[in-house]
Amino acid sequence: MALISELIGNFGRYHWWLCFIVFLSKFGVAFHQMAIIFLAPPAHYTCPRTGSCCDNPVFDKSIFTRTIVTEWNLICKNSWLKDFTQMVFQFGVLAGSLMFGVASDKCVLLHV
Repeated sequence: MALISELIGNFGRYHWWLCFIVFLSKFGVAFHQMAIIFLAPPAHYTCPRTGSCCDNPVFDKSIFTRTIVTEWNLICKNSWLKDFTQMVFQFGVLAGSLMFGVASDKCVLLHV
């Protein structure tokens, strides 16, 4: 089995160009990875009934007018769903990386 350096050669201009293109394409991915910060920021709210979480809270919309927290009432007993959305997204990233990483490796090896 050949070494990787024998297959791709020395790190030259072509490889720098490939790295630049890949790094450039990853900037957009970072915004998706961190989107939960903007989709579900901490929401301040008050409840008409005191002492327990309420069904119809009044959210402070002075900073963020609409978030997933305010739209889907992700407070009190539903606050875990906010973290669950990020976990599901990251699991999708992991599964996609594994599946498409293996697929791309097999495709590259078929053409070498």
